[in-house]
Amino acid sequence: ILSSTRQPFLIITPHDSLSHWEMEFLRFTTSINVVVYSGTADSREIIRNLEFYGEDSKLMFQVLLSSEEAISEVCASDVCN
Repeated sequence: ILSSTRQPFLIITPHDSLSHWEMEFLRFTTSINVVVYSGTADSREIIRNLEFYGEDSKLMFQVLLSSEEAISEVCASDVCN
């Protein structure tokens, strides 16, 4: 990803395809930080707490892979507001 390209990228895919997308990123490049955002509500909270923001409050990832269900559940809560 070029440094001049606006980031992060959000890829929403069916849950069954998440691992395929992750493998494709790993196959083509290891220099892009990809976070798979899935699992239970508790698991996703841990991912947000540990993998979203660094100590300087900047995003640590360049690509977020998730399913429509996971994003919908988060936005139904107060996290998106």
